[in-house]
Amino acid sequence: MKALVRLIKWLIISAVALVVLAVAGYFSYSLYSDAQAKEADAQANKALTERTNHSDWQWQKDKGLGKRRSSDVQWRIDDDGDYNDYRMRRVYDDHEVVAYLSKTEDGEIELTASAFWPADCEEAASIETSVTYSDGTPFKLWCLERDWGNELATGVAWDDVDLDDLPRWSDNFDGFRVNENFDDRTWDFQPAVRHLTLQSAKSPKTLAEEELALEEELALIREKLAEGEELTLEEKIALIEAELAEGEEAEQ
Repeated sequence: MKALVRLIKWLIISAVALVVLAVAGYFSYSLYSDAQAKEADAQANKALTERTNHSDWQWQKDKGLGKRRSSDVQWRIDDDGDYNDYRMRRVYDDHEVVAYLSKTEDGEIELTASAFWPADCEEAASIETSVTYSDGTPFKLWCLERDWGNELATGVAWDDVDLDDLPRWSDNFDGFRVNENFDDRTWDFQPAVRHLTLQSAKSPKTLAEEELALEEELALIREKLAEGEELTLEEKIALIEAELAEGEEAEQ
């Protein structure tokens, strides 16, 4: 009987010890995982500031991943000067690729991409490469002075792109290589498309200002016409379009 009691006590003590070890192991693993995650976040945040003077680069993220990023593509809104673009970039060990979308007056979407390679070069110097455009003109690499060191740069643009079938940029500029597939899910251009749509929206104030400017322009054209001055082709077209619009309004 005593032996049975001792056995039961031993089993209970062993079970408690195993529970304590399991709990301690769980917390140790959690602390280790948290430390690893913090280190990874620190490295990621450091990557956002590499080869740039801008502090507002962010990681592109999937909605379902919370704070986790889905790719190594970064984005920022470039509103410097006359620009207001949703810019994206991907930074590699030996080069960087930057891309953005723009819209023409006809509503077509253009994709523009640039590549930058750290290089020991003289500012403003240019190098003709063996890679050529469709008309045979050689691509050039241009040396740019940067705060983090000089770089060689070049760029390409695609007109009227299909957002469901974006191009791949693959060229070897005599040792300076770029191979970027913009149709890969790594690059999410949907936020850039939404940004373009929002940029095309005009406030009532802007529309009123444009209408007033057009009325003033038409008044000057009609004044020239009344004084017998010769109108330019653009002025004639503007006057005809205005008269057609006024005729349509009268019919309504």
